[in-house]
Amino acid sequence: MGFELLHQPTGMSPADFNNEDKVRSVYYPMCETAVQCATGASAVKCFHHAIRCPAKGHKGYAGMAHCDYSCLNAFNLLSSVSPSGIDTAGFKGRICVYNIWRNINPDSPILNHHLAMCDGSSVIAPDDFVIYDHHEAGNIAETFHMAPQNARHHRWYYFNYMSADEALLFTQFDSNPRAKCRYTPHSSITLNNEFLNFERESIEVRMVAFFRQDENTLPDLTIPEALRVPGAVDKIR
Repeated sequence: MGFELLHQPTGMSPADFNNEDKVRSVYYPMCETAVQCATGASAVKCFHHAIRCPAKGHKGYAGMAHCDYSCLNAFNLLSSVSPSGIDTAGFKGRICVYNIWRNINPDSPILNHHLAMCDGSSVIAPDDFVIYDHHEAGNIAETFHMAPQNARHHRWYYFNYMSADEALLFTQFDSNPRAKCRYTPHSSITLNNEFLNFERESIEVRMVAFFRQDENTLPDLTIPEALRVPGAVDKIR
C-alpha cells in the first residue's frame, strides 16, 4: 500500500487536536480501527503524532524528500510499541509502520504546502536512500533522505484541496522484503500559486500494524539485543 484516501470525520474540533490527552484517548483509537479495517491487520498501535502549523506555534512543514523509518529504526519500535493481545518478543509474521495524515481545519481545504508522496515502485533501492540520523528531544532515529541522482525516474503525487473529512494513509516501512512498496518517501511541497501565504493545519499519526502470517519477516527478538548483530555475522561467516 503506497497511499490511500480514507473518508472518516473525526468529530474533533481544531481545539481538540491541541489537547494531547484527547488526541491519544479519542483520535488514536479511531486511527487504529481505521487502519485495521483498511489493511486486515491483526492489531494496530499508535505511538506518535505531530501537529504542523508554524503560525500557531506548532512544527514547521517537512520540506525534504524523506522516509522516517529505516529497517533498523522500524524494528527498534518492537521493544516499545505493544498493542493489546500481541507478544512482540515472540511475534512471528509481518509488521508495517503506517502514517495517517490529515487536514484539521474544517473551515478550509488545504490550498498549499501539500503532502506529496513518491510512488514506491519508482524508487531504486537502495541507491536512492541516504541514511540520515534525526535528532529530537535527546533521541536519535535512523531515517532516509532521498538521493537526487535517479530523480528523473521517480513519480510523485499529491492530493490537492484535501478537506478535514479526508485522511491519507501511507506506508512508512514494510518488513516484507518482497513488498511492492516497502517505503513511501514523502515531502511537503509549496506551490507557486495564489495561496503562498496559506497556513496549513495538519496532524500526522504514526502506528505499527501487526500481521500474522506463515512467512516470518521479523528478526528473532528473543535474542538479547547486544547479541543480534554478532550472531548474524557469525551465521554469514
